[in-house]
Amino acid sequence: METNTKITLTIVLGSIVVLGIIIGLSFLNTESSVQLTQYSSDDTSKPKIEIKEKSFDFGEVDPKDEVIHEFKFENTGKSNLEITDIITSCMCTIARVIINGQKSPEFGMHGGPKWIGEIAPGQSGTIEVVFDPDFHKGVKGAVTRTISFTTNDPHNQEIELMIGGSIN
Repeated sequence: METNTKITLTIVLGSIVVLGIIIGLSFLNTESSVQLTQYSSDDTSKPKIEIKEKSFDFGEVDPKDEVIHEFKFENTGKSNLEITDIITSCMCTIARVIINGQKSPEFGMHGGPKWIGEIAPGQSGTIEVVFDPDFHKGVKGAVTRTISFTTNDPHNQEIELMIGGSIN
């Protein structure tokens, strides 16, 4: 029980540090932002992103075993949902968006190309995250990585997903 408490505490503290880094980097990376269609929060025709799972614990992993996880989302709104400005918290983690079987470019710690994904009302998509535990040679113990992106859903303009676990 004590080990689980330490892992949880490490993940929470790591998330806070990573979030601070992401916020700081977002100010440096403003030139790559793509303009999204804007909606007011009371607009009945607005898009709405639904993500059932925002964090994933991959448990214990061997450094040689790549971790791949898919976060599923749906546009339950009435207008096209737009996603852009995808960034990860570390170079050991990449993310891409999959819409109708089409994969976006890869995005990492330094973002990626100017790109915008559109998801029609009622349509679903996936954020595919790939974590390479061997990227930082010799690192062991608890790790937490975040993936953040921007949407045109006025109630969820900034989304953050998290993966975490322990490297053996």
